Amino acid sequence: MGGRYFDPKISVGNVLTIIFVVGAIITAWFALGERVALVEKAVAQQETSFERRVTKVEKLQEETDDTVNDIRIELRGIKTTQQHQTETLQRILKAVEQ
Repeated sequence: MGGRYFDPKISVGNVLTIIFVVGAIITAWFALGERVALVEKAVAQQETSFERRVTKVEKLQEETDDTVNDIRIELRGIKTTQQHQTETLQRILKAVEQ
């Protein structure tokens, strides 16, 4: 085994390979940075959209609650009117039977 396996000399090919690899790493780094920026922007837009939807749902919930309360008030009025009518009909029935 008389020959050396590792040649410590730097050739033009080695330099070009190192430059190419460093350039590829730098390009990948900046491409990754751009992708991260795009993803952050998309997430921010989705958060804004989500917040608008939550606000809209909360508003609809309040309107629904108001409508339900209005219906309850109307039902109480109908029940009261129905009770009065029932009492009146019972008095009329008693008066007719006598």
